[in-house]
Amino acid sequence: MLARMINLSVLYHFPEDSNDYDAFLQYYENVHIPIAQRVPMDALSWGRCIPGPNGEKPRYIVVAQLQWSTAEAMAAANMSPAGQAAYADQANFSNGYDIVMTEGESVSVTSAGPG
Repeated sequence: MLARMINLSVLYHFPEDSNDYDAFLQYYENVHIPIAQRVPMDALSWGRCIPGPNGEKPRYIVVAQLQWSTAEAMAAANMSPAGQAAYADQANFSNGYDIVMTEGESVSVTSAGPG
């Protein structure tokens, strides 16, 4: 099964002060995510980054992915009061050097399973 979506991915860098790691995660999960959940979108997922297979520290602390069915829906969501509130809240926990990527059309394919 194919699903075509517009994706916006945000890669959040580690806080400049390593002591802020837990504070960042607590704020992100308990304050920012509830704000972001009010943005009109089809899906929101996020995860804490972990060391890779070689044990190297990840470059980012959190990766979030937001999805919409169309570019127009994404634009409307970003301009909505909820979208503006989510953007404004980023200044409360982010150092401003985050990476934002937008995929014009992402195709998800359901796995056929093992073997």
